[in-house]
Amino acid sequence: MTDKNNKAKPTDHISKDPKDLSFWLQGKQSLGQSLGFKFDDFKGLLALADDYYKRQLYEDALRLYKGMEALGFDLGAHYGPFAACYQLTGQPHLALSLYLEALKRTPHDTSYLTNAGEILLSRGKIYEAADLLQKAVSLDPHKNDKAAMRARALLLKAQRMVKAK
Repeated sequence: MTDKNNKAKPTDHISKDPKDLSFWLQGKQSLGQSLGFKFDDFKGLLALADDYYKRQLYEDALRLYKGMEALGFDLGAHYGPFAACYQLTGQPHLALSLYLEALKRTPHDTSYLTNAGEILLSRGKIYEAADLLQKAVSLDPHKNDKAAMRARALLLKAQRMVKAK
């Protein structure tokens, strides 16, 4: 599903198949019991998803993030790792919509800016990408942020792409 500008919505990645949703709804209580937390407080499940992400188990983390969002939980500050899982599993279109959602919540995050810029650049949207990448660079005046350093390199790539046109 897309909005009027043909952009993906942050929730497009959630399955609308009733079977998938019913799986999460039916398993909700037993999952909470087996993991040792009340499902009303989903912090335990979120911590598990974050742990999977940190251990580079992106498919597993993605399943948990998607399930929590399908159940209506607000992932808040966890949209960034959620987006990264999509990016790292070869689904950049879904990652981009989540990075943009994460940037609404934390507009000065150099990682989100750089990752979204990188995806846009790979899609040939050079000027949109350059805008995000330049924001990331401007947030790092001392040149010690790794994401901003990557943004600098991607900006050079964008400049080469413009010259090649």
